[in-house]
Amino acid sequence: MALGPRQRRFVLEYLVDLNGKQAAIRAGYTPRSAEVTASRLLSNAKVRAELDSAIAARNAKVELRAEDVIRELQRVGMSDPLDVVNDEGGIKPLRDMPVAARRAIASIEVEDVWDGDKESGRFPCGKVTKLKFWPKVTALEQLCKHLNLYAPPEPQTVRLQVVNNEPTDADIDELYRLSKELGVAVGRGKAPPAGDAVAEADEVRSPEADSEAGALSPK
Repeated sequence: MALGPRQRRFVLEYLVDLNGKQAAIRAGYTPRSAEVTASRLLSNAKVRAELDSAIAARNAKVELRAEDVIRELQRVGMSDPLDVVNDEGGIKPLRDMPVAARRAIASIEVEDVWDGDKESGRFPCGKVTKLKFWPKVTALEQLCKHLNLYAPPEPQTVRLQVVNNEPTDADIDELYRLSKELGVAVGRGKAPPAGDAVAEADEVRSPEADSEAGALSPK
């Protein structure tokens, strides 16, 4: 089945800024539920396939490859201020800067410096050049993601334990509160063998759980 008119419009709008919510609104979907609608559309296999095809076609048209993006991020992440200043500490002319240094620059501002006062009159006495690089940390973080340098965290387990008793409603409420804070899912743990003093109730597995979570025991 082909995409509907609004779905096709969503694909075109999404290519503008890759913002699903705004693309859904511009495509004519209800603004109040645009974020949910965008998530649903991006999960739709036919819409996703159309998007992937359109993005690939656009990249081919402008001859953009993944290697080009990584190389540009590398220029920003490895930028060195020494490449843009001369021996006197001034800013080099752009034509004298290395290509990698020029492409790491976000903006250049030139301001006049004035001297004098209201009585004698003010006159320009020089210029100040302000140069700003693109953020290095952001570029390095993006490079780390591309190169899979972030090691996945070790999973940890947060358990709610109940001594010689079944978990009460208050216990379960506390568990769900904790799981919401940690942003993890709740599952049911295995019951221990009969006769054990400690019964294991619901448990939460979290890669981001820390020592503050710990084991909870009802009073």
